[in-house]
Amino acid sequence: MFRKLGRPQQVLAQEKYKYKVDDIDFKILNILKSDARTSIKAIAAKCNVSRGLVYKRLYMMRKGGVITRTTCCVDLQKIGYNTYASVDIRLKNNCTIENAVEILKNIPEVMEIDIITGSTPISIRLCAADIMNLEEILYEKIQMTSGMIIHNCRTFVPYYRK
Repeated sequence: MFRKLGRPQQVLAQEKYKYKVDDIDFKILNILKSDARTSIKAIAAKCNVSRGLVYKRLYMMRKGGVITRTTCCVDLQKIGYNTYASVDIRLKNNCTIENAVEILKNIPEVMEIDIITGSTPISIRLCAADIMNLEEILYEKIQMTSGMIIHNCRTFVPYYRK
């Protein structure tokens, strides 16, 4: 759930986005977070405001950078991806973080790329059909074709997601 932030964070958010988010905006955002296809009419009814106000708020939040895009959530298991992994990656001397990120962005199974501190500068989350497919992605698509070394790989089963 989105909630109203305390004063210091709210001031920073205003400076960054040039748009002050209020309680009505938070209600709209929470409705859209649960279902981005909710109609303007339904949002207006749930927020007890006019449709015109909802249109205006959505426009201003898009213009101000609060809403950057609308996406759909895919149940990866229903399309055959039953294995998930979190992988820490080390870089060889000839590979920069920027190059590694560009390579990883082009691998469809990679869902998330994080730059982290510590001995491994990159952490990724990816999905695969099964363990054999995971091994193929890790060694053929990542390690063999780039300056990256798989340092640590943890497979997991998603238990709870918001």
